[in-house]
Amino acid sequence: MTNNNMITRKWSKKNVQDVLKSLRNAKTKEGKKIFNVVKKDSIYEVKSNKDNQLVFGAMVGRFDYLVTFDKRLFS
Repeated sequence: MTNNNMITRKWSKKNVQDVLKSLRNAKTKEGKKIFNVVKKDSIYEVKSNKDNQLVFGAMVGRFDYLVTFDKRLFS
């Protein structure tokens, strides 16, 4: 599946860690997790539990992170 709403930016480590924490804690009204956060080596992948589509990815850099995210998720 491809997602045409993805964009890539450079983010600070603190910003990425705050976003990952928020995505891990995001739940539906019924209390089910909305996103699945997985760390593979030096890459974080966040996929929607609804359709298993990638909505956020972060690759560790030297001083910050290279982040790809669904622009509909953040405004």
